[in-house]
Amino acid sequence: MSIRDEIDDRCTEGRLCHLPLTLSYDATVRHMFVHPDLYRLVETGPWETPTVESRFGRLRGNLDEFTRGAKLVVEWNPFEARDAYFGRLDPTTDEVWDIRSRDPKPALRVLGSFAGIDLFIGLEWAWRREFGDRHSRAWRDARERAKTKWRGLFPTYDPHRGEHLHEYLTNAVLA
Repeated sequence: MSIRDEIDDRCTEGRLCHLPLTLSYDATVRHMFVHPDLYRLVETGPWETPTVESRFGRLRGNLDEFTRGAKLVVEWNPFEARDAYFGRLDPTTDEVWDIRSRDPKPALRVLGSFAGIDLFIGLEWAWRREFGDRHSRAWRDARERAKTKWRGLFPTYDPHRGEHLHEYLTNAVLA
């Protein structure tokens, strides 16, 4: 059984959700699957206020950038914020990445891992301000939660590994 078969099984079980493009006339180039909690936040709500709904709508648009194959800026080195869409988290051997949704404030992060080239599994999310500085316990705990969720979903598969950016993403550049 392949990792893709496992992903399909987790979707059937309701433990993972496919996140298709919002606009159906765009071509799907990459694939994203997310934890059901994240799916509800960007797709169905309920949201506390119209402002929060709008903010998660913007996050949904950011996630569509991945799926529609937009050119993505990736920070390869942990602890480098810059203006990257994606960043690898420390330690890189854990293969946990974050998607950075900065606009509008407050910023959001989606943590997850790649299951293959152009195939991302979003497992955890948080407001960026909750993490504090780059060496905080909150960052470590979020990374560990993402790893634990991965193991719960795919106990026989490690996250996808690569030595170069293009082993993870097509149409991407380094920051």
